[in-house]
Amino acid sequence: MNRLSNIIMTCLFLGCIILVGFIMLLKPDRLNSEFENRKLEQRPVLNKYDLISGEYFKSYETYFSDQLFTRDLLIKAYTKLQLSMNKTIINSTVVAEDNWLMDIPTTSFKKSTFVKSIQQMNDLASYSTDNNISINLVLAPHKKNILENIYPKFIQKNVGSRSRDHFAKNIDSKVNYIDLAQHFQDTFTHEQLKEMYFRTDHHWNLRGAFNSYKYILTQLGDEIVKEELNRPILDYEVRCSNSANFLGSYNRKLFGLKDYNYEYLCGYFPNDQSHLQKFKAINSRGAEFNNINEVFGRSLDKAELSYAGITSSDFAEIKFHYSNISSINMLILKDSYANAIVPFLAQHFSSTSVIDLRHYHEMNVYKYIEENNINAILILYNDTNLSGELYSFDGT
Repeated sequence: MNRLSNIIMTCLFLGCIILVGFIMLLKPDRLNSEFENRKLEQRPVLNKYDLISGEYFKSYETYFSDQLFTRDLLIKAYTKLQLSMNKTIINSTVVAEDNWLMDIPTTSFKKSTFVKSIQQMNDLASYSTDNNISINLVLAPHKKNILENIYPKFIQKNVGSRSRDHFAKNIDSKVNYIDLAQHFQDTFTHEQLKEMYFRTDHHWNLRGAFNSYKYILTQLGDEIVKEELNRPILDYEVRCSNSANFLGSYNRKLFGLKDYNYEYLCGYFPNDQSHLQKFKAINSRGAEFNNINEVFGRSLDKAELSYAGITSSDFAEIKFHYSNISSINMLILKDSYANAIVPFLAQHFSSTSVIDLRHYHEMNVYKYIEENNINAILILYNDTNLSGELYSFDGT
């Protein structure tokens, strides 16, 4: 009887393995993991060089792991188990008190990481000065840096602010550096700052974004923002969602298992667009939109909501043209932190071009400046984005 049971169990076990393998052969490979927010490994191409070196087998192992049948269900079950055990770090996410989710802290600081991006900044500053173009830099305080006190005491100390300070210290004095982090620390209490960021996402919410917009406006200078246009726009609509399922970037890594009911799910949008003469936005796939409402706050009435749905997605290029007294053709180089305030900033200039260098590849920044008659530049990145493709101003 025992022998028969063993045979049956062995056959069932082998049958399951064969069945899973057969299903994996038939089902199409997934390109991305929504919950991990990354590209998944694709089937490696067999060649003799990788076969001899062993790289093929390493790649295939990663491919098998990424494309495993019911992989998401297995990871979700394991994530739920870890949450029930009150683990602190789960799926590269720090679970802190009061439903705060944080990124893994930055624990090392290497100056060599920023050599190329600092050089790119300084080259652009020299070019701008030579061509009478104002250049301004804002490093928006990332949640992990401005709210680092939220990390549990036993977690290794976050040193992200040191990276930002080193970067700012080494950029050319020709750059008007707007120290938003210092302004936040000087102006708001820790509790007020917590009200300005999402608990389950890595972005600021519209409270934080709008406070930033008001400060940036005061620091750009009269030669950029005309006196008649230097007051912040206070006539704006607040649109909130009280019933949507909000999936923050950190909560996505936890399969949406953490409570999001504390979040401030509101978007701010200027009421008066009567002076907007022309609007065009091109997304990362090349699709064009000519209605501003198709780009900003387009998902606030949906059942599921994200930061991008409250503000906008990371479009490759957006262009505004307003009929006002300004003579400024502004270029905003941005990451997702800027998405919330671009519609406000644009109203202070004659024309505003917004490009995201992670998605825009038509031409380099220097050529873009020439072809669009740019006479002012605002670089607005969060202060964890201090290197990489966002600083590839010359296209390299």
